[in-house]
Amino acid sequence: MRANGSGSATGTAGTGTLIAAVESEAIDLHSILVMQRGQVLAEAYRPPFDAQTPHRMYSVTKSFVSSAVGLAVADGLIAVDDRVLDILPELRPADPDARQEGLSIRHLLTMSSGHRQVTLAPPARPVPSLAGFVGERPAVEPGSRFDYNNSCSYALAAIVERVTGETLADYLRPRLLEPLGIAVRPWLRTEEGITNGGWGLHLTTREVSRFGQLLVQHGLWEGKQVLPSAWIDEATGRRVDCWGNGGSADWTQGYGYQFWLDSHGTY
Repeated sequence: MRANGSGSATGTAGTGTLIAAVESEAIDLHSILVMQRGQVLAEAYRPPFDAQTPHRMYSVTKSFVSSAVGLAVADGLIAVDDRVLDILPELRPADPDARQEGLSIRHLLTMSSGHRQVTLAPPARPVPSLAGFVGERPAVEPGSRFDYNNSCSYALAAIVERVTGETLADYLRPRLLEPLGIAVRPWLRTEEGITNGGWGLHLTTREVSRFGQLLVQHGLWEGKQVLPSAWIDEATGRRVDCWGNGGSADWTQGYGYQFWLDSHGTY
């Protein structure tokens, strides 16, 4: 690996130890960036990747969608307990049951929609269907159990785009992306014309590190409150139990609003 094209990693001696361990285990790691108190301590890239190379963020995308929801809440456009069918009335089934009627933004944020199966996951169902998700009857009461479901993130993106009248990227551009110096790249959109809120964002390593630093700073960036501090606390706290409920594995520590919690007390 190399740092900024120099042929070696920047940072402390421990960086070299880490890279050596990665190489010895043949881990296909493209980059490493370590920050502390806003300062970059170590940064390294494996050719052909470098600091300018954007990568698909996969499920980190969901945390940006959560941020968009938080901004829309702050703008007074939605509330977390608003019902999905009230915001997207054209998707109301002919005979919705009580669970469909009660499905709320909060349930989508916490992946507790009540659907037992992952109703949108590549490549099994590469073409999302918002109507298919909303029209599917939840197997259990929304809010009663966690099931990781990309359709929840997709529906959140659709809701933000509905209430703002903008694409997710356009809504976030002046509010989050530009303040952090994040380039606005094409965000994957579906054939339905909705931004893929589950895994469609592309960022460089440095850009995603800035987002992480923003969260650590409770939404404050260069003297400006970019994200509401209260929303970050809500989104990154334990809002629902996960599989195993408190075991030693990271995926049993709970889930926030499109954020995983882990066994080290972080997210």
